[in-house]
Amino acid sequence: MAKLPDISTDWIDGYAEPVACGYDALVETFNLHWPDALEDRLDEKKLEAQQLDTQGGGKVTLMFGGVEMQMSAFGAKGGVSWWLSCPEFHIMIRRGGKNWNVTVKYQAVALWCDGLDETRAAVRDALLQEMTPNCPQEAAQDELNWCTVSRADFAFDLHSAAFSAEMVPDILNCILCNSKIKKHAVVDVWERGGKLETITIGKVNSLQIQIYDKGREIREASGKEWMLELWKKNGFKPEDEEKITDVWRVEIRFGKSWLKNRRIPDGSRNLKTFEDLDSALPELLCEALYSRRLVSKPRKIGGDTNKARWDVHPLFSECLIQSGDVGRTLPLGRIASGSRDEAAERLTRQIAGTVRTLAVIKDGKCDDLEAMNLMVNDCYDTMRLDPDRQRKEQKSQERYKHMGRAV
Repeated sequence: MAKLPDISTDWIDGYAEPVACGYDALVETFNLHWPDALEDRLDEKKLEAQQLDTQGGGKVTLMFGGVEMQMSAFGAKGGVSWWLSCPEFHIMIRRGGKNWNVTVKYQAVALWCDGLDETRAAVRDALLQEMTPNCPQEAAQDELNWCTVSRADFAFDLHSAAFSAEMVPDILNCILCNSKIKKHAVVDVWERGGKLETITIGKVNSLQIQIYDKGREIREASGKEWMLELWKKNGFKPEDEEKITDVWRVEIRFGKSWLKNRRIPDGSRNLKTFEDLDSALPELLCEALYSRRLVSKPRKIGGDTNKARWDVHPLFSECLIQSGDVGRTLPLGRIASGSRDEAAERLTRQIAGTVRTLAVIKDGKCDDLEAMNLMVNDCYDTMRLDPDRQRKEQKSQERYKHMGRAV
């Protein structure tokens, strides 16, 4: 781990209010072996997907390790033969005979809502039902021998009207990278109407920090409305839920080439697994925020002109403070969600919207009460006759058992 100098910060009380922090993306690669019968099954489903649509293929459902997933019609770059996906994670498999042949990308919704530990456990359960570690049996007890972390993104979400006012082109003069990495750092911006919305520092395959308007990104791009619920659980009170403003994300993206040159806290070996990364997280975050940092111009006229001695900007200062005692925001599914009546009302509105869409797709309108009742009955029959109904009910009961009280 790089040794950091003492950092002078320009922390301002009340400048930025933390509303969430946690892992937003994670990629792990596994060294696994599987029987030929699995390849035959995957090939069969892939061909079935390709035959759905000659204009690029479709997706078909299959069970993989007890998880309902979708098989894409085509693979991906890097020699990926089969691409399986579900809302919580994607599994990319390279054809047998290669080492480090399975890559898993965890989706943000799973990390924030279901919990990182729970989602990683579910992935391992699915993989190990279909495959085995490609190493001697005694060595398989240690994941160090068959699992490595390839990328991790850690995000700080902060509410700051003051920073919104500063997001103009002049702030680009306050970006500072260590001299050793200047030639590798790339600064990219996205601007609208004279105001900056996104600043990206560095390369994603190495170390990258991106600062962006998270509220606008949710409204206009990702549609991750559930993030608002998570922010609200942490005390954020938006003036207008339809137009979330002044919530900025500072996202640190640890790439494979950067991580492989870091060492675990005791210095005995290089960082390899997610557990290694997580144990060293405070130091990694501080190193990242220092080596690609935002600084504050001196407030005194005629102050120090050496940018390297300028204080760390208040937004980054808040992130550094959180990094020193970093934790994870509780998963949304594990946070007290108000009363059951409130949750039921919210879900009723969601179901109403889904049924409305279904009615329009089937009948072109949604004002036929008899047709609507038939659709609701069909939904009930689908749920009642689901062979996996009991397990799904138990999963829901477990997820919402804390509803109405803090956890």
